[in-house]
Amino acid sequence: MSFGVIILLQAGAGDLVKKKLSADFQANRIYVTPVTQSGDTLRFYTDTGGGVNMVWPSAAKDLGLDTTQRQMRGQTVTIASLPDFSSEAEIPLPPKSSSGLGEHLAVRPPHRLLKPGGAGFLGATWFTTRIWEFDYPGQTLALIPEMDWAGRSDKHTVYLGFQTDANGNKTTHFPRIPIEVDGDSIDVLFDTGATVLAKKNTAERLGRTDIRNIGTCFIIDSIFTRWQEAHPDWEVIENAERQSGMPMIKVPEIGIAGYEVGPVWFTKRSDKSFTGRMSQWMDEPVYGAVGGSAFQHFRMIIDYQEQMAEVHLKES
Repeated sequence: MSFGVIILLQAGAGDLVKKKLSADFQANRIYVTPVTQSGDTLRFYTDTGGGVNMVWPSAAKDLGLDTTQRQMRGQTVTIASLPDFSSEAEIPLPPKSSSGLGEHLAVRPPHRLLKPGGAGFLGATWFTTRIWEFDYPGQTLALIPEMDWAGRSDKHTVYLGFQTDANGNKTTHFPRIPIEVDGDSIDVLFDTGATVLAKKNTAERLGRTDIRNIGTCFIIDSIFTRWQEAHPDWEVIENAERQSGMPMIKVPEIGIAGYEVGPVWFTKRSDKSFTGRMSQWMDEPVYGAVGGSAFQHFRMIIDYQEQMAEVHLKES
């Protein structure tokens, strides 16, 4: 799939121009696959809920990238620039002002979620300031150069919360979005990178025999337990995840942006991982994350500048 321009007609809202990126969807997780001018195809995992943009040391060496040292938060960090890409299969640089790295990537080895292979990782600061279309059913990722929200239907739009300073400038780049489960509204992280490291039998129960790192949603322990107690008929996979041993629960239906979809699998996480750790980077406390096991139903436009999301079911 090459980087190019397509036109999507939106009734009553004019023409929406999109720049499609070369991308690969695997088990509801998204990789971008740009091609260098010398013909090398790279593979970067993308994650709206993730941290520092990175290139693996092995990839930096193989590509002959120039590296330098930078001081960040009292630590010395090795950084590198992305190589020049072919105009037919390119990806944008991280925005200059989005992090202490600017347009550079940290040279670091991969986390276990990202092994094996690939060239690196693009997190929240790569997505910020831009407008994106995540089309999970169509398995495409696209940039939208500009978006006019005036006159668009608000039936399936939702406000995205970001942490900001007193002047309204973003201090972090993690979107908060509400979902509804069992009559309750729950604030969660918008997290395209949410992943369960599924055991073999777990992957099979999720309908996967080819891959075991699978897009999921997360929910904190206390809510997971409440769901279990209130709905003993909801399917649970005990000891579902490698290493952590965390269970998963199959929620028959969730609400998001005016739609109800399901079933959706949630993987349990400790309360402190979200109410403590993640919430410090959010504008309001979050109690989990919504990711690929829910997003697989949707085509979504995410506008980081206007802090808005427009959601479409795959049939529409």
